[in-house]
Amino acid sequence: MISKLKGLVEEVAETYVVLDVQGVGYHLTCSAGALAALPHPGQTVTLWTQMLVREDDISLIGFHSPEERRLFKLLTSVQGVGTRVGLALLSIGAVEDVFRALSLQDQSYLTKAEGVGPKLAARIVNELKDKVGAVMEQSLTNVYALESISSQPLQGPQGVLKDATQALVGLGYRLMDATSAVTDIVKSAPNSTVQEVIRLALAQLSKS
Repeated sequence: MISKLKGLVEEVAETYVVLDVQGVGYHLTCSAGALAALPHPGQTVTLWTQMLVREDDISLIGFHSPEERRLFKLLTSVQGVGTRVGLALLSIGAVEDVFRALSLQDQSYLTKAEGVGPKLAARIVNELKDKVGAVMEQSLTNVYALESISSQPLQGPQGVLKDATQALVGLGYRLMDATSAVTDIVKSAPNSTVQEVIRLALAQLSKS
């Protein structure tokens, strides 16, 4: 099982990238977001992967982060959501936006994805409404673990997101609600301090 690849970007197309790993070219189908995040050809990148084995085909899906791969697995656990639709759902926005849509059961947001109509969107939110919180919590836990093994604390917007979310959870807010509020604020105002984000998040959460 191939779980992660690190190599040189050799070719980028509309739906895939070819990664040169020590002279071997790997064809990875990716979401629009993962492709947009790739560096220029000739530069090194790490992609997380999922191998799909069918009777007549073996293919690799590439993801720009473990969180994107985790979301893909969650989405494709729903009947009627295959690889193509799963990648289409990943392509309509950032990972945190899709997670938020699932947690809020926002069917209209999901219908932005090619191949997702109202019926399928309803099935997705209904089947995942009890699962998405645990997946979001696991993703955030991994961010905290990354800091614990690093010699430097997380900096910039990611560090602010972590610290503000921890503070809100400490005040008694649910992790899912705190993450959603803080992500919104950090995304719209990435230069905000932790204190500013907490203040704005508290105002937002008090209205919900």
